[in-house]
Amino acid sequence: MRILVIEDNHRLSSSLKMNLDHEGYSVDIAYDGQEGQDLAELT
Repeated sequence: MRILVIEDNHRLSSSLKMNLDHEGYSVDIAYDGQEGQDLAELT
């Protein structure tokens, strides 16, 4: 399963990515809404 995390706090998003990766998820990170929307439209 692929997850898109949209979070402007770099430390929090990094921690979320690390934990989700560890659980076997494929994780993309966006640091603002526009970047998140752009990434969501690509997949």
